[in-house]
Amino acid sequence: MSLIVFSIGVFANELVLMVQGVASFVYILIPYLNETLFGISLVMLSSQPCFASRLPQKRIVYPAFMIVLIN
Repeated sequence: MSLIVFSIGVFANELVLMVQGVASFVYILIPYLNETLFGISLVMLSSQPCFASRLPQKRIVYPAFMIVLIN
């Protein structure tokens, strides 16, 4: 699910940047474009912890010091 949300965020980001580029040819200002890009970036950023929490964790045990590291 988080990969889908991230992919939608990337697509929306590229779509907004495309609209901005096309509008710049005729000098049209699109209101709240920076805020829209910021919101899309927050969506993409919020999907990352969800994606990372689904990854399998490896436990490494060092017997000399009995230290357990979770990567």
